[in-house]
Amino acid sequence: MSRLKWVPRIHIEERLPTAEATKDLVSVAHIRFACARLRLARGGMEQEEAQTIYDELAESFVILQKLQRVDGIAVVGSMFGQILAMGSYPDEALTVLDQSAMAFEQMQQTQQAEQVRALQKRIREEQG
Repeated sequence: MSRLKWVPRIHIEERLPTAEATKDLVSVAHIRFACARLRLARGGMEQEEAQTIYDELAESFVILQKLQRVDGIAVVGSMFGQILAMGSYPDEALTVLDQSAMAFEQMQQTQQAEQVRALQKRIREEQG
């Protein structure tokens, strides 16, 4: 079994219950984001894991917004926005990506903010 196959299972079956039991929301958000990244890395969008990836990123993003974690909003929002755009939800994608870009700007990470803004521009152009 490849390492990428079992890592989400370990996160979900071992780490997540502990984080949820202790109400460690930062860890819950991190675990969900890590699982989504791992699923994407192993081709999860092509292996019928798109809904799971969406759900994990959505949960992580909502938690990070609630906690006002600018770093997480920036990084998770960037990935979540891309997934929304891939799933034919351009308006939602633009909203999430806007929050991501603003968070990158708050952290003075202008290059990342510009990359997110460029992605927003491409989405708008595809919308026509």
